[in-house]
Amino acid sequence: MTNVKPYPEYVDSGVEWFPALPSNWSTTKLKHIATCLPGGTPDTLDDDYWLTDGSGTPWVAIGDMSGRQIIHSTSKSLTDAALVNKSLPIGGPGTLLFAMYASVGEVTPLGISAAWNQALLGIVAGPKAETRFIYYVLQSVKDWLPALYRSNTQNNLNAAQVGNFDLPLPPLAVQQSVSTYLDRETAQIDDLIGKQERLIELLAEKRQAVTTQAVTKGLDPNAPTKPSGVPWLGSVPTHWTVMTINRLASVISKGTTPTTIGAEFTDQGVKFLKAENIQNNQVWDTPANFISTDTNRLLARSQLQVNDLLVVIAGATTGKSAVLLRAQTPSNTNQAVAFVRPRDPIMSKWIHHVLSTQRVQSLISSLSVQSAQPNLSMGDLGKIWVTVPPPVEIDLILSQTSRAIENLDSLTMMARRAVELLRERRSALISAAVTGKIDVREGVA
Repeated sequence: MTNVKPYPEYVDSGVEWFPALPSNWSTTKLKHIATCLPGGTPDTLDDDYWLTDGSGTPWVAIGDMSGRQIIHSTSKSLTDAALVNKSLPIGGPGTLLFAMYASVGEVTPLGISAAWNQALLGIVAGPKAETRFIYYVLQSVKDWLPALYRSNTQNNLNAAQVGNFDLPLPPLAVQQSVSTYLDRETAQIDDLIGKQERLIELLAEKRQAVTTQAVTKGLDPNAPTKPSGVPWLGSVPTHWTVMTINRLASVISKGTTPTTIGAEFTDQGVKFLKAENIQNNQVWDTPANFISTDTNRLLARSQLQVNDLLVVIAGATTGKSAVLLRAQTPSNTNQAVAFVRPRDPIMSKWIHHVLSTQRVQSLISSLSVQSAQPNLSMGDLGKIWVTVPPPVEIDLILSQTSRAIENLDSLTMMARRAVELLRERRSALISAAVTGKIDVREGVA
């Protein structure tokens, strides 16, 4: 941040999320400086209301906002009859859409003329406000929204609550200076974030290549090969065999939810692992869930052991896996996680690496039952073919590839941390500028 400093004088604002303001700024409510326009959803079963050929009026749902800085297209469009039936407003380019359900607090401008659903609130700046300034202010409000949520089961807001947001209001010329400054500074930060995210993608591709080479070809790229007999696996070194996970494991099973036996979670005790705990090829201790030792005893079938291979078999991360470490026992698990207990302990890491290849992930996706969420049966999991080199070679391959993978994972962790810090910097900069903690006017002069 260059050419920025505090304002010379501040006054109390009377608002919790920005306690002080520059003395020539004021406070206002969103509804006093902008028009707030609720959306709606026409009858989804009436074909006269919906278009899929790209014609009609674009209709924005939460999914159309995801990951976008500006909305240029939508997955669905409406006929004129639908607009009339629901009396839906149409916002022009520049209209801000604020999420009141699901991704509460997300705000994205329209780049096209469009209607929107009831989960979104359209916001059109009035003559006293700069649209870009409102856009940045609403990004800063997000951390304070939980106090306003009106539902304990789903964090929602309504149009009246959003319209009553207390906001800082500098003079219009200052709003424009703040917006111009933030446009420039956030673009630079976003560019740095994009470079780090691309680095993460490249590291993931390299990790995938290292893993695939290891479990399909071994350490010698020139080793003679033979057809494996498994179409997706291709050829393997002539001295390797292939076997299904069923033949390699003494146990393939899964857990259950404690409530099925009348038990509850506890604040401490035996770790209870869910699908969310299997992330980035590791078993994470967070989110932390526990059951009592008595409950763990009753759930004896799914008591986990050191070196068990945990595989997610239900939900968005179906197919992800990780090996359980000694420090993570005793532990138990639920029905969304299967555990594979190989007869030879060295096979846990080997099968994990095989499962993490893109080839097997694609296979798992094709095997998963797509209902409300993907589900992989334990039967199908057990039928997945795995390459099996001689034990001594497995040990050597794991030893050498583990060093390369650990290095790639370390670089990935550093890049992710960089992205996290850049996003924190971006958020702090926006908050400081729109609440007057810093005077950015010289920075855009």
